[in-house]
Amino acid sequence: MVVLIGNCAIKIARFRLIRPAIRLAQLFREKRVRTQLRKYDENALMGSLKYLCAGVVANRVEYQLSREYPNAPIAEVLTMLLGGLIIIQERGEPVSIFNSQVRSHPLWAAMVEEAGNEFGAQLQFARFTPDSQVRLVDFGRPELGPMLASC
Repeated sequence: MVVLIGNCAIKIARFRLIRPAIRLAQLFREKRVRTQLRKYDENALMGSLKYLCAGVVANRVEYQLSREYPNAPIAEVLTMLLGGLIIIQERGEPVSIFNSQVRSHPLWAAMVEEAGNEFGAQLQFARFTPDSQVRLVDFGRPELGPMLASC
């Protein structure tokens, strides 16, 4: 959940409870639990915890990447509270997919692939003042680190 107050975007992590229980039961029946949970961690127990707490994990990754790549075209995470339950970013303005800055963003193709379409990818970007730079605002995936290093 994102709460916009003044020039801040407050991102509050959500916990997955009902849907994961149903999904885990389905994976147990299909005997694919380990395979799926290894997407989150090599250890199945840690993978389960990371899956259930994916919002907190994503917030922590955004904070870490923001600190590790301060010059990358991503929104700066100003602070992290309660171990990642809450992060605060600078607030940006929505952008259009028809904007050339959005389409030329170094992570545009990766976001389109992840979202499955341009309209879904567009929601991951915002324009920030005073420089009118377009930055990625939703980047809580560790695999983006190497891409950010090359920006």
